[in-house]
Amino acid sequence: MKKKEYKDRLIELLNEGIEELTTDQVIHKTKLLIFEYEKKKRIVQKIRGDLGEMKS
Repeated sequence: MKKKEYKDRLIELLNEGIEELTTDQVIHKTKLLIFEYEKKKRIVQKIRGDLGEMKS
């Protein structure tokens, strides 16, 4: 997926919203999801790094 396609799709999803949530609530929920994603990614990278050190 190209950057523009990704951006357009993300904006489309934000515009669709989530049932019974205001635009501000949707944006807040999106920020929380991004935070969770980044946290999980850091954990996976740390585990992979620790496993790499164990092999040495």
